[in-house]
Amino acid sequence: MADFSTYGYIKNSTSSTIKITNFHATHGSWSKQPTPTTIKPGDVCSFAQKDPTGAAVTRVSSLDKNTFVFRHPKVS
Repeated sequence: MADFSTYGYIKNSTSSTIKITNFHATHGSWSKQPTPTTIKPGDVCSFAQKDPTGAAVTRVSSLDKNTFVFRHPKVS
């Protein structure tokens, strides 16, 4: 099976600072751990994982980039 790599970005679109407190790889390994782990409002955090076994994916041939947007819930 071919290598399967995942590249991701977390953009903080909130007015609060976000802190990543934990991360792990179930299959494969981190080729770039999430940095920075403290994301200020408007900033971006990037990461990359590599799975040479392809165990984390079945019918996906390629995945270039995912964008994750976390929104701070409104407090009433």
